[in-house]
Amino acid sequence: MLIKNAALIDSSAARIFQVENANGPLYKNKDQKDATMVKSPIAEQLFKKEDLTFDSPHSIPSMSLDLGMREMIYGTIKSTIFR
Repeated sequence: MLIKNAALIDSSAARIFQVENANGPLYKNKDQKDATMVKSPIAEQLFKKEDLTFDSPHSIPSMSLDLGMREMIYGTIKSTIFR
């Protein structure tokens, strides 16, 4: 498995590979079931500089704009295996 090349990782995989969120707690509230993180360079391309604190999650299109699917990003990956 080439996890080193992962651009984003969900909370389930983060638990398995012991990946932490570089922006504090991954879960923002007690009802949250899952979360996704991206590599810092990707976050810097997707979001404004002031939004990189991830005080609140950011929604981005996923798969295809036409499908209307979105992914919620909760922070950036803090792990040496993903750099």
